[in-house]
Amino acid sequence: MPTNRIEELYLIGNTILKELPQYSFIDGAGRIRKRVAVAMNKLKKIRKSRKDNENNSCVSKCKLVPSPEKKSNFEFKQINNESYNTVHDIKEISELPYLHEVWNLVKTEPHMVSIFPRFQCKLHGYKIQVDVVSYGGKKWIKIKNKEASDIQFNFLKQSSGHIGITIKKLLLASEENKVNEHSPKIFFYFTKGVTEDVATLIENSGANFSLGKHAKIFSDNNNSEDDYSETTESSTTSSTRLKKSQLEHQKLNYDNSRKNLGVHTLVALVSNLTNGLTKNVNHPAIQKCIEQEKKNPVKQQILNYLKNKKLICCESAVFAFKNIVSKKGGPTEQKRAKELLKTIEIVPDLITKRVAGMKKGGKVPKAVFGTGDALDVTTVSIFSKIITSARCCDIHLNVWTHESRPLTELFESKNNSISIVVLDTPKNKLLINSTPERK
Repeated sequence: MPTNRIEELYLIGNTILKELPQYSFIDGAGRIRKRVAVAMNKLKKIRKSRKDNENNSCVSKCKLVPSPEKKSNFEFKQINNESYNTVHDIKEISELPYLHEVWNLVKTEPHMVSIFPRFQCKLHGYKIQVDVVSYGGKKWIKIKNKEASDIQFNFLKQSSGHIGITIKKLLLASEENKVNEHSPKIFFYFTKGVTEDVATLIENSGANFSLGKHAKIFSDNNNSEDDYSETTESSTTSSTRLKKSQLEHQKLNYDNSRKNLGVHTLVALVSNLTNGLTKNVNHPAIQKCIEQEKKNPVKQQILNYLKNKKLICCESAVFAFKNIVSKKGGPTEQKRAKELLKTIEIVPDLITKRVAGMKKGGKVPKAVFGTGDALDVTTVSIFSKIITSARCCDIHLNVWTHESRPLTELFESKNNSISIVVLDTPKNKLLINSTPERK
């Protein structure tokens, strides 16, 4: 593998890792981070090995020798048995372009829900991985980063895991993992094009497909068994097929104009801490929150995300928020809360069947996330147990999460008794509403 190719892959991996923190609210962000890190470590070993060999004036090479059976097949022959030239290393490195395509979809797909989730098909006893889940769980995307001819060859050869098997497994799994009584739509994303035969197979099975920026639909060229060329007739067919795919996208309900706010988001927006008025408070937990706020200003992140959006909030969340502010908030925070509620549309509690059926989560959290799920809008909240519980049950709620921030105004006055309310999260304990009692 040429050195410039290694550097190119290394740059791709670094770019993904740098952009990941902005998308940490998405389920599966840790999965793609881990896979990128594994591939990056392989690249580091290769670079180090090559530098050592150059210093020793003994550079190892990996030659590609054509197989006598077929011109398209190649065998790796190793010189000096260097570990970085093994087939295993090559496969690990080659995953980075695929991960790059996954990451590009994560950044562009609306209503992103999950990356690399595994869905169970209990009836047939298997689990299948989906690359990207978007549109609030209503769209499953499987990415194919192989040449169109290779995909078709594997299908005709009936190799294990060929696209025909994948289509069937995804469709069966989608029937058992419905989102509010509707099966998710299956989409295949071909980065390097697809043959007409495979495209027809996908359409006839009830799934859909889309193409990468420079990808095409190829037709079989009768003059050659191995090459595929796009004809004028197939170009018209391709255009028709892509229009059908776009119509399927339009059928997916997606409301990006509204955002559903949770209780802790409302608290974070009115807190003195996030509004820059809390400086030095003689309490360890609050001091920790102050340090976190300096490094990661939460209110600005929330406002950037909610820019030009209509804000809604369910009745239970508003009632809980008012109760918290009246008991734990200072005069300025109470005034700020009243002004905030004037900008929000209060909607009735709407709890979907799948949210109501979850074992964990109290009345208010279920009302908050259930309302967002019922209205097909993103719920803005902190990362809580109900989100983890849902993911464990293969329920991928459409959420955007942020760090928690407490009300702090009453802490700023001296000689106050302390009353701390703590919320348990899967990883640690977050201070949610830590304020002193009023005297």
